[in-house]
Amino acid sequence: MNNWENNRNRNSYRNKNTLNDQAKSDKAVLEKKDSDNVLILDKIGYVTQAEKVIQEMNKNKNKITTTKIRSILRMLNQLQREAVQRQTEELDEEFQSSLQYYKMRCVYEAGREPTVKTFMEKSQLIALVDWIGSSKNNFLLYCHYVEALVAFHRYYGGKDK
Repeated sequence: MNNWENNRNRNSYRNKNTLNDQAKSDKAVLEKKDSDNVLILDKIGYVTQAEKVIQEMNKNKNKITTTKIRSILRMLNQLQREAVQRQTEELDEEFQSSLQYYKMRCVYEAGREPTVKTFMEKSQLIALVDWIGSSKNNFLLYCHYVEALVAFHRYYGGKDK
């Protein structure tokens, strides 16, 4: 084996290890959960998590309709507009009450249709409402996560029946 082949094989080995390390770190981002096994969103991993949820839903033939997923986003958009206008980093009691109403609506939608229930469980949208607490930053990250779910749903061919 000449020098060129040795270097090529060594570089190939390094590239494979780098890819394996990257895959492991991506997996670690997806598995960040709290003590109650609820996903913890972060500014880097939420897009990857959203893609994983939609791919899993599509793989299991549990396709949620575009209408349903957009209605979830629509409910959230009003709250997002209010949160952006607020000057404080903490969400007040009135806003948190509205957020609990949103959670109740999500539970209701999940109870009406099995595919929505599966979507809510896999994406952990209902459980994540409690994770938000009174943090405006957590709430905005949650909104971005829902937007990412809608985007990947559309990207992977989400349509109405």
